[in-house]
Amino acid sequence: MSRKLKPEPMPVVAKKQPPKWQRDRNITRIVRIAFIAVIALILILVGFWGYSSYVSAWHQPVAKINDTVINMEYFVKMVRFHSMASGLDVNDYSTQFQVLRDIEDDELIVQQASVFGLYVTPEEITQTIKESIENSFAPPSADGGNATQGDGNETQPSIDVDAVYAQWLEQVQLSDDEYRQLIETDLLRDKIKERFLQEVPETAKHVLLRIIILEDEIEAYDALSRLETYHDGNFTALAEGIDETPLVLGWLPEGITPAYDDFAFNSEVGNVSAPIAGYGGYTIAEVSEIDEARTIQQHHREPLGTAAYFGWFEEVQETSIIEEYLDLDKLNWVISRI
Repeated sequence: MSRKLKPEPMPVVAKKQPPKWQRDRNITRIVRIAFIAVIALILILVGFWGYSSYVSAWHQPVAKINDTVINMEYFVKMVRFHSMASGLDVNDYSTQFQVLRDIEDDELIVQQASVFGLYVTPEEITQTIKESIENSFAPPSADGGNATQGDGNETQPSIDVDAVYAQWLEQVQLSDDEYRQLIETDLLRDKIKERFLQEVPETAKHVLLRIIILEDEIEAYDALSRLETYHDGNFTALAEGIDETPLVLGWLPEGITPAYDDFAFNSEVGNVSAPIAGYGGYTIAEVSEIDEARTIQQHHREPLGTAAYFGWFEEVQETSIIEEYLDLDKLNWVISRI
């Protein structure tokens, strides 16, 4: 019987170890790579934090008015400007929201001026700035206002307008272009108001109103009841009976006394109103006369034009798409940057 021979074991060759100096160099290299990687990671994190805090934060949107976006950089400048120019407290959140509303209104004015085809020339802006500076340094006039060129006041000091203007820009921390943009918006607003003033018609329906002023609503209703019961609708007799003298408001076009308009312009001569709040109490009014086409007096034209402007602007606000993105974090961020 034959035996199976066992295979001879393979000789084990010992793995050659690198010399110690090479092992040390490899370890040093790994440590260096790890250190560089950690430093790179730290720099990336710091850079990301810095970008988020000092770069992207300034460009984040605060509001959008139709297609125009207002970013944080502009908003902070306007908050700072209003705080310095008007003494507003920027730590009060309501101040920031008020500034935001002003920015929104200004942007709507700029957009609507374009619709109207209105514009402001650089010369108009420069002249407005010059006049503002000169008026602020003018000595008081006899009527308590500021004396201006042509008042007969020859003692008006010479003013370096450019130097004063440069000092003002430094104080409010705005560039010349930024401040001129604010002046341009104000002038556009004035031009739009002037447009509505020019649209006030030459003539309009007027009513001649007389009113009796009473202390409260109960007394007013009591007087109204006495008018029908004891005075047969005679307004003058009622006034005499309660020892009151009717106040004649004069000839009024619609829009001058809004509280009385609904009654006055939907009544006939001799009609008397229900009690209307006003003049420190309650009143009852009588339409004494009606003129369907009376010339609008000059002192009524400006209030009518102004009322038309505000009515128009309210409609513009309601029909515009306005989005606001302010939150508590952004409000506090603004305070930290002022």
